[in-house]
Amino acid sequence: MKAKAFFVYVALGVAFAAVSLWVFLSKGKNAKAIRAKYKLGGAMIAAWAVLSAANCQGPVPEVSCYDPVAPQNEVLFQAKDQNAETLKSGDILSVVVLSPTYREYQITLTTQEKEPKVLQSETFVREQEQMGSWEASFEIELAETEYKGAVDLKVYGVAEAGEKTLVGKGMITLR
Repeated sequence: MKAKAFFVYVALGVAFAAVSLWVFLSKGKNAKAIRAKYKLGGAMIAAWAVLSAANCQGPVPEVSCYDPVAPQNEVLFQAKDQNAETLKSGDILSVVVLSPTYREYQITLTTQEKEPKVLQSETFVREQEQMGSWEASFEIELAETEYKGAVDLKVYGVAEAGEKTLVGKGMITLR
């Protein structure tokens, strides 16, 4: 809790204690003292709620001051030529995995047809010196194909036992 917020709450507490003493000394017969006690009690509750919700740094009030856990295996796709809206065979596709947790990743490109077929599949193994890095990046040269249209990109994390887990997906268009 910030110092200013703490002092506001302490000041309300002292005022509440003084009004409570007033109510006690009047034996609960002074309506003005009872109204003041209720108002200060409500102000203390409201101040506590506001102070506990907005005492953290950030653009919006947070209930908790703990830093959120960074997402793991967040996948970004980008064409080497960043201005390209569609890609063709031979173009380079860059794949970046942020906060990677797997040593091995498999990237598949499949058609968006009723019966999808795999156009290309690549497996990448992170080098030992990349293991401590907060990102892993791979580049794929798109293979020759007759297919034109939308292509699904899927990135799987491959566990030690060979089990694959989908960690990211996207779409590109081949021309």
